[in-house]
Amino acid sequence: MSDKKLQQLEVLKKDKAQLMEYALDTHFYAVNNASSGDPNYLVGVKASSKCPNQESFTVPTGSYAIFKTTVKNRIEADQFIGASYGEVYQSAEFQINGNFNVEVVDDFIQDSAVEFSVWIPVADKVQFKKNKE
Repeated sequence: MSDKKLQQLEVLKKDKAQLMEYALDTHFYAVNNASSGDPNYLVGVKASSKCPNQESFTVPTGSYAIFKTTVKNRIEADQFIGASYGEVYQSAEFQINGNFNVEVVDDFIQDSAVEFSVWIPVADKVQFKKNKE
């Protein structure tokens, strides 16, 4: 999957000027999405309308655990994502609530080191149990 991510990020870097015409902010995003059962990695910008020739993903409203760091490469980013999931799994308060995550991938698109972050959808464990009953 890391090779696919790198390929997608290179395409995004090439197309960044065109996509910024549709952007609602100055960030570049990636979505790791396995809702279809197969891993999928979408990259782009947050937009109010569909960008031509681009797939789209609607990020569900809800609570997210946000983890931030600085990484040097994609491997470090993937390791950080894994460690972030580990923190949520070990949390007494929260649990994973979805089969996707959102990355802010500015540091792979801009030519300068900036913060990398991952947003993991979470739910309150106590509230989640009450809703299941």
